[in-house]
Amino acid sequence: MVLKECWESITSKKLITALVILELIVLSFFMSILFLVYQKSETHAESFMNSFDNQNVYQIDDQLRDEKEDAFLSDPANVEKLRVLYEKFDSTDQFKFLNIIQQPIGVLDFKGDQTLLAGYEENSIIEPYESEIDHQIYDTVKAVQVNKQAIDLLNIQLSEGKPLPNEAFKYKENSKIPVLLGSSYRGIYNVGDTITVEYLFKKMDVRVSGFMKENTFTTIGQDSQVYLDRYMVLPMMHFDHVERNDKEFYDFQWKVLLHSVNGYIVTPKDSLKTTKEVNQIASQSGFSDFTIIGANTTGIVVLSSMLEQNQQILILITTTLALFAMGTIYFVLRAKLRLNKKKYGIYLMVGLTAQHILSFIFFEILFLCLFSFALVASMMSLILGTLSAAYYVGGMALSVMFSVVLVVPFYLKFKKHPTQMLLKGRE
Repeated sequence: MVLKECWESITSKKLITALVILELIVLSFFMSILFLVYQKSETHAESFMNSFDNQNVYQIDDQLRDEKEDAFLSDPANVEKLRVLYEKFDSTDQFKFLNIIQQPIGVLDFKGDQTLLAGYEENSIIEPYESEIDHQIYDTVKAVQVNKQAIDLLNIQLSEGKPLPNEAFKYKENSKIPVLLGSSYRGIYNVGDTITVEYLFKKMDVRVSGFMKENTFTTIGQDSQVYLDRYMVLPMMHFDHVERNDKEFYDFQWKVLLHSVNGYIVTPKDSLKTTKEVNQIASQSGFSDFTIIGANTTGIVVLSSMLEQNQQILILITTTLALFAMGTIYFVLRAKLRLNKKKYGIYLMVGLTAQHILSFIFFEILFLCLFSFALVASMMSLILGTLSAAYYVGGMALSVMFSVVLVVPFYLKFKKHPTQMLLKGRE
């Protein structure tokens, strides 16, 4: 009888039912989007932040500026000091040295769209340029250079292909440099493809080693969160020696080495001990013109704070939508109760109780909630593929809770007023 009564109530007022279903569909849609975004961001952020649990992060920042930098780089012996320093930073077992540098590169015969170009997100795309080396036209794409420790610590996962091999981080002239591409590059290039690039004004060929999983992200400098879906990832390379005779290659080397020594130290040790260890290593290279900055207040902590704020925003939006929906649906049901008072009065006369009437209301709401959620879930599954069981279970559980909450005011009203009042057509 309950199902029959629910169906009659739903079909008897088709316009009201349609409006309620539409509102529940909108609510289910927004709650689904919020749930999926929250789940995905939490999964990736948790994986990222786990790498820095119980760790302190310090930044190495060289003090070479303007004329001081020009004078320093004019002597190859000084560049050799940078080469040695990076070798020692990257190989020490006293701490982990992360090098993550955002440096766009030129690509010859680029096959991708504008979303992959440098400056797209800032609405200031870098226009194609003519290379001074071969006088061909290159497009400037987003790229980062990372060392092996950064890839390992950040646990960068691939959806296809192979990770960068250890030898990729050792520069070899005239060899194709393995690179990783973000998920947005899939369908544009394939694993094994060769791409001609211009990196720091040096022309070279790179080979696609693999594609990163979607939504892979990291922190870069002061940026709290940088997704790598639209990026090319190149290895930060070591050099066996500093070239003194080839000026073009020498200029390329010092540019790479200036990037390479400005990295991040990840260690559980305090600043005093870390400074002592860093200075000891620096003394072996002969270069110590840098400062050690406590970096926990930049990207990583900003990311952690941002995640907490995002959670609060998601909760606020979800709660607001739910309260609005409950308020409007309550008044719709209240109006329907008034319209059905005569029928419910007859039910009471033939022996039914207020609990039966409450069950009619409850199952009507539950049916509408589950129907709306099923429509949204089907659409989501069609677009995104199979979703986690938590999504479906959570949707059904929320539908039940939503129905219970909406029935409570009617239960209190029936408890406060004798059910026989329904027979008189009054509340």
